[in-house]
Amino acid sequence: MTNTTETMTTLSANAEWLKDQSATALCKIIELVNNDGYPIDDVREFVEVHGAKALLDGHYETWAEFDDCYDQEAIEAFVDEFGINCIGNFEDAYCGKYDSGAEYARELVEGGWSHSMDNIPGFVEIDWEATWENLSQDYTEVDGYIFNNSF
Repeated sequence: MTNTTETMTTLSANAEWLKDQSATALCKIIELVNNDGYPIDDVREFVEVHGAKALLDGHYETWAEFDDCYDQEAIEAFVDEFGINCIGNFEDAYCGKYDSGAEYARELVEGGWSHSMDNIPGFVEIDWEATWENLSQDYTEVDGYIFNNSF
């Protein structure tokens, strides 16, 4: 484990952005890098995009945790749409990536009611676009990522 002096030496390469941070934010950054092992460049990028308050509120750790399990673009789409303060709800809201809302509507219906859909004759046409329109009040689509609004 490195000590605070070694951490500050490591941080000095990227020190310019640190000059604008409060003492509280600096302590948090040192803790994240020194104690928790987060990459300084990732922390810096997060602070530059979302601000020190989001870092202090613990949203960086949540982001990093989700980044290990989910597509980075999905997380960014969620945060762009709902805000960084909602990042803790990402997992509950994320439904996946689809080519269209209609594709998601079809999967949702077929997955939930497939036992009853097996009896639908082949000549019956289902309008998945219209179904998506009905669902879109409860869901948000951003660049193919579908999020449930009920989080």
